Amino acid sequence: MKFGLTFDFKDKASLDIVREISKFIKESKNEVILEEKIANAPKNSRISSIKTMNADILVSVGNSFNVLRTFRELENVKTPVLSVSASATNFLPEITPDQFPKALEKIQSEDYTVEEHSRLEIKAGNAELPIALNDVVLTSKKSATIVSYSLLIDGKMAFKDSSDGIIISTPTGSTGYSASAGGPVIFSNAKVLVVTPISSLSQNKPIIVSDSSVIQLKSISSSAGTELVVDGRIRANTKDNDVIIKNALAPADFIRFKEFDKSVIDKLKKRIESSNVISANAPPSAKFIYKVLQYEGALTQKELISTTAMPPRTVRSGLSYLIKNGYVDEQKSLRDARYSLYYLKNR
Repeated sequence: MKFGLTFDFKDKASLDIVREISKFIKESKNEVILEEKIANAPKNSRISSIKTMNADILVSVGNSFNVLRTFRELENVKTPVLSVSASATNFLPEITPDQFPKALEKIQSEDYTVEEHSRLEIKAGNAELPIALNDVVLTSKKSATIVSYSLLIDGKMAFKDSSDGIIISTPTGSTGYSASAGGPVIFSNAKVLVVTPISSLSQNKPIIVSDSSVIQLKSISSSAGTELVVDGRIRANTKDNDVIIKNALAPADFIRFKEFDKSVIDKLKKRIESSNVISANAPPSAKFIYKVLQYEGALTQKELISTTAMPPRTVRSGLSYLIKNGYVDEQKSLRDARYSLYYLKNR
């Protein structure tokens, strides 16, 4: 059996885990293909890009962002992914490194299931954006600037709005930014998509639609210009084009084990138990950063700026509040000693 290993190549901890997993797979008489960006690859290692690995199963090592990146680079290639993370605060990963030997036994004995998660195809004008596993967000290029748009579902007008933006998410992504903006949490096997306005001036509420629906955003405008953010990472100018979003033909396939599997509710309970609820009097920027750290685990300031789409000064202010009030701790990153990782503090 061929296993392809993907990882956060900036994270030394992930790289160490990859080397251990690679060694274990080889000792179990299976073949390993390492992602081409790996540094100091073991002798005689096979190296490949994610899309061309031609593996039976991909193992994504690292945080939720690496899972998202793995599926994004796979595009329409249907290869099941087993996600591994050392951090219990990451939401997408299925198992921890110490559980991998048992997981490999189950894979070899075919004692597992493949769970399909819907993804989103996004088109802005004539430009096709990368496929999204979590969500796509329409927002202004400048923080705290209003975006105006019309929302159509299957060609029919749902509402017109002026707001901080709008989120279209899959069930997988419903626990992230959408939930922070007031959207519902959806089980991954539900055949729906979630449309969540962000601070709607017209008090428009989240909408749940069939995953066979075609979602359109028209008449898009903002004084600062607008952009689309795919899975919190990829940004694209809308150039005031109409945007069309629909269910992707190729879903994301996750390896699941009955022994290790946790429901969405279990994972949400774990997240809540791992940290206190932030004060209602906290600044909005601090609340948003807190939610992002709950969902993604430890991040650098640069990653927080990218994920939240807030200005650097706003992120620094929010972090300062969280650290001062004992919600967040800071430690030097293993990836680069010049940077710090910020993570929720158990109190």
